[in-house]
Order: sequence, then C-alpha cells, then structure tokens
Amino acid sequence: MSSIRELERVASSYATRAVYLDRQGKTDSAITMYKRAVEMLMKITKLYPDYQLNQIYIQRAQAYQRRIRKLRGEPDGSLMEPNGPKAGQKLSYDELVLTDKPNVKWSDVIGLEQVKAVIEEAI
Repeated sequence: MSSIRELERVASSYATRAVYLDRQGKTDSAITMYKRAVEMLMKITKLYPDYQLNQIYIQRAQAYQRRIRKLRGEPDGSLMEPNGPKAGQKLSYDELVLTDKPNVKWSDVIGLEQVKAVIEEAI
C-alpha cells in the first residue's frame, strides 16, 4: 500500500499546486498541474480498482477536467446523457452536482495523515 500512498501524495501535490497557480492567474501552468493531478488520480483507480476512495478520486478528476475546460475558455461542458428518459438532452447543473455526501469518513482512511492535511488545505 505504500505505492498507493505515494501516488496519492503526488496527486495531492499537483492539485494543490494547480489551485495555487489558478488563484495567481497563471492559467497555462495551472492547466498543466490540473492535467497531472487527473493523470495521477486515474492511475490510482486503474492500478487499485477496489480501492475505497476511487469514486471520490474519479469525481475530483472530473472536477479538475471541468476546470481545465473553463480555463481554456471552452463551453461549460454540460454533459449529454447518452441513455435514459432524457437521452440526448443536456443535464442541468443540479443533476450533475452531488448532493449526497459519499459514505467515507476520515477515520475510514488509515495512515494518510499527511495526505488528509493537504486535502483539507486544498478544500
């Protein structure tokens, strides 16, 4: 599990740096760091498919990808729902945003105190 911790540390570092650069108005550098954070988060989900925090990491990666699109000046990126009763219609913001919190607590994550601190700082 130490390799997963290292990947989490690296992803967190990239994300923290991206947010900092984003706030400083350094768009190109922020985009680069957001991309790296996404790559690390997706790498974790592929290497450790049964990891408890994968769903959260996927959500974070999607949020970073939306931010990249916004920084590039691309359209809002409203997702199209491919199947279902609203097939082909754009989903509203309220439909895309999670309103229910995932059932994962800090106490469920064991031995990642440094990562927890970095995540709390980024939030």
